[in-house]
Amino acid sequence: MFVWGLAICLVLGLINAWTSELHPRTNWGMGYGIAAALLLLVALLYAARRRAPRRGPFAVHAWLQIHIYGGLLYLMLVLLHTGFGWPQGTLAWGLWLTSLWIVLSGLAGTMIQTWIPSLLTSSLSTEAHYDRIEGLVDELRNRARKTAHLAGSSVEEFHDEHVAPLMTGPQPRWIYFFDIRGGIHSRTRHFSHLRDILGGSDKQHLEEIRRLAVTKLELDVHYTLQRALRWWLYGHVPVSLVLAVLVGFHIFSILYY
Repeated sequence: MFVWGLAICLVLGLINAWTSELHPRTNWGMGYGIAAALLLLVALLYAARRRAPRRGPFAVHAWLQIHIYGGLLYLMLVLLHTGFGWPQGTLAWGLWLTSLWIVLSGLAGTMIQTWIPSLLTSSLSTEAHYDRIEGLVDELRNRARKTAHLAGSSVEEFHDEHVAPLMTGPQPRWIYFFDIRGGIHSRTRHFSHLRDILGGSDKQHLEEIRRLAVTKLELDVHYTLQRALRWWLYGHVPVSLVLAVLVGFHIFSILYY
């Protein structure tokens, strides 16, 4: 459907350019603007449909496809509406820039919402919801501290110097976007040096602390990547509302004046 919609837009644009001027004030330009406003409205309805997954027409996934591809067609119609020219005036610039931001951030969101979940499930053995991560880290920190107290002085000193700083709370790191296993290994490599010289119960305690540290670092990965998803929402949704207000004001100003 998207390909057909894009083809229709291009054909109409070529016919318009051949027969008359590409300009917002022509009948052609007004038609592009009305179609763009309607597509924007449909794309914004996705947010309402998502909050009511068991009610309403079509599945949520179908609404997501409409939201994504409708947004792309919306930008195409905006370009046709403006005649592929630079905006004139403050309101026009606001509409153009917010439209461009919404579409580009939407494409970025589509990619990261596909990439990040697959990255988390393929690289980690720990699963955690973002809102529970801080509580889980507290539990791991307490367990690591208790285990260190049960071990000898070497293990306890190692815990205080190398492990305790890791367990202070969720710690986002950029490396987790590119190399999860390498990022975790770089922060746990100290364990191997002490493990080689320990024996008996101290070695078992150290291994338990290492396991807890790895679990905590995997929670850091979840915190880093899931936070990126939330930050994307903060950069996409509020601007969508701003765009809706600007479009409404644009329509009002045309009808009033």
